[in-house]
Amino acid sequence: MKLYIFSIIKLIGSFFSFRRPKGFKTEKPKAVILLVPIHGNIGDQALGLAGRRFVDDNFPEFEVVEITMPDLFREIFPLKRHLKKGDLVFVQGGGSMGTRYMIEELSRWVIFSQLKNNTRVLFPQSSSFDLTTSWGKRFTSFSQWLYKTYSKNLIICIRDKFSLSFMQENFPGVNFYFYPDIVLYLDEFKSNKARSGVMYCLREDVESRFKPEERRKLMSEIESKFENCVSFATTIDDTSFTIEEGRNEVKKLVERLSAAELVITDRLHGVILSYISNTPVMAIPTVDHKLTEFFNWISSSKRSFLLGENPDLNIETRLKSIDHSVDNESFKEHFKPLVELIRNQV
Repeated sequence: MKLYIFSIIKLIGSFFSFRRPKGFKTEKPKAVILLVPIHGNIGDQALGLAGRRFVDDNFPEFEVVEITMPDLFREIFPLKRHLKKGDLVFVQGGGSMGTRYMIEELSRWVIFSQLKNNTRVLFPQSSSFDLTTSWGKRFTSFSQWLYKTYSKNLIICIRDKFSLSFMQENFPGVNFYFYPDIVLYLDEFKSNKARSGVMYCLREDVESRFKPEERRKLMSEIESKFENCVSFATTIDDTSFTIEEGRNEVKKLVERLSAAELVITDRLHGVILSYISNTPVMAIPTVDHKLTEFFNWISSSKRSFLLGENPDLNIETRLKSIDHSVDNESFKEHFKPLVELIRNQV
């Protein structure tokens, strides 16, 4: 509740602020990236790094301005007053679109409605709107109304077919575009250096399908099969990152993964960071569709495996089936139509 109160206070203060937005330094056209994370979720940090790389590579004539999620409500009205025709607005991708992560969805309401005169691009998202409860239906209905009302110049990218089907069915009058997770845009981390040992990471939150005792049993099974077996985390308790520090954590984790013979995880971005670094990975499904749907994008990989609902950890057999002679596919070309779509709207 405190978070929502502070957000409202910031929003009111922003309304009465006539200063230039934070980060505006030149007279060049602006490409503003909003909801940039500074918390300890390394998957979100990877999304922020990839989004920045996408904008830098494809819109070099723009001055890039990154606004963190805590600063959004403080900066929204200065942005509204100072952004010009032709300036671009990008919004962090991920899996936060819907009723599960309310503050992120509320933030999108503010961005879509207040910056309506600019092209707004939502980097690829998964959706999780709740239509089973009266509260969820009311919340969703407002998103439906707002997305449709402010759909002009709005590019909403969806990263999985389940979410795409849901959004197209339940959000009529809004255009959605199908693209892979933006972290797959990162193409500089491929590694074919010598590898050894196993690294594993299992969720301990609402998206995990394991009870605590089941998780401990699975971890013990993994550790019993390899002498060189260590756990890793895609979250860090430190919540005071700068943008640069967060992205350095991404690079450090990818470097660790690149030294592993195999990664076992039910973390989507644990799988994706393994994929972009050529690291063999075995993925365990979670309670929702995000991870299983992601494998539709990388079905050609000879280094990535999706386990079943009741995983048989036949690790030795799977390791033998890995084809180290074939690099994982680069996804940069998949995003070229998005660049053209954005430029056609400027």
